[in-house]
Amino acid sequence: MNRFVRWAESSEGHKTNLRILRTSTDDVDFWDEHVQPIIDGMAERADQHWNWPFLLRWVTVVGGGLRQQPVVLTLSAEVGGDRGIPVGFIAVVRKYPFPGETEADSVFVWFMTAAPPEALPQLLDCSSERVPKRLTRICLDTAVVLSYERSYGGRTWLHASPKGPKLLDWYSKQGMAKIVQSMKLPFGYRALRNDGRYFAYDERSAAKAVSELDTYRGE
Repeated sequence: MNRFVRWAESSEGHKTNLRILRTSTDDVDFWDEHVQPIIDGMAERADQHWNWPFLLRWVTVVGGGLRQQPVVLTLSAEVGGDRGIPVGFIAVVRKYPFPGETEADSVFVWFMTAAPPEALPQLLDCSSERVPKRLTRICLDTAVVLSYERSYGGRTWLHASPKGPKLLDWYSKQGMAKIVQSMKLPFGYRALRNDGRYFAYDERSAAKAVSELDTYRGE
């Protein structure tokens, strides 16, 4: 079985240990005070002005009401206190039909964010040369691992926000396939209209994607 990523590497090869934890109110309050204000000043970020204390409650209530098995997870760098420092979040629902295969379940990503590199030296009390890389990719990998845990074969999909002009290219570079706009999407809270900005991992592409991070999964 695939395991969550356990560490990330800096540009100079420095390792930062990571944990994937259920998101707590302390996590989102910390983010709202120390990280979100930096993101709010970055017009190119899709997560500009997100309110994670609200999103934590909203995903839990709405996803639960739809019986889609929601979960919000924190990517935590193991520095500081017992829980470490939040450096990313991912909110998913773990029971959602897969596009084109309505009898096959999948994981659907509702929200995902990682701390911008500019915020990490202060957050982690380190030099810019020692900050961990690929945090957003690790958040995405977390969703795929959840899919494997559910025996979905890695099937994972999401919607690229129109607010992020570079997201289409970024998701393609992570090995996700763009879902053709003519395809009818499964019914659900988020997936009602196909605007051509949906991306997916099928079983084959998911296997390739997770293999690229196997070095970072630890023993």
